[in-house]
Amino acid sequence: MSAMSTNYNHAHDHLRPRLFRSFVTQCYWANRDEYDSLQQEHPYTFEQYVSTNLQDLKRDFKLRKRELEQAARVVKWRTEWKVSQAV
Repeated sequence: MSAMSTNYNHAHDHLRPRLFRSFVTQCYWANRDEYDSLQQEHPYTFEQYVSTNLQDLKRDFKLRKRELEQAARVVKWRTEWKVSQAV
């Protein structure tokens, strides 16, 4: 195996964790904003939030990923078949 393919695989392996970390960070800040809007103190640090909600975050990430993939398939289908969005 060449060094180049090893580097490609290594870089590719980090894509999903980066997407998950980004998703978790967005959820954390949305949660903080919700507490702030109610003028309440946020009870968790980022690390506590993740460890407390990890299973829910994983589930929500997978669900969101499926929703985005489905939406992309619909857009591709509409583009290929030139279907109007007003259905």
